[in-house]
Amino acid sequence: AHAIRTVACTVTYTGHNRPYVDEVAPGMFVALGGCGAAAKSSDAIGRLAADLLRGVADPLHDACAAVVR
Repeated sequence: AHAIRTVACTVTYTGHNRPYVDEVAPGMFVALGGCGAAAKSSDAIGRLAADLLRGVADPLHDACAAVVR
């Protein structure tokens, strides 16, 4: 016999099905909405969030943000 085990987790989605990483108010940053893919993308999402917090310009973020806004 095989043991079956399930574990519940929370998955969040955004309206555009992409993670939302941005400054939402002066000094207030969010990194949310993994849309079911955050585990595999967590390194890139975290790096992007850290760059935003440090004020490091990332042209890719600006291009992606323009698409989802």
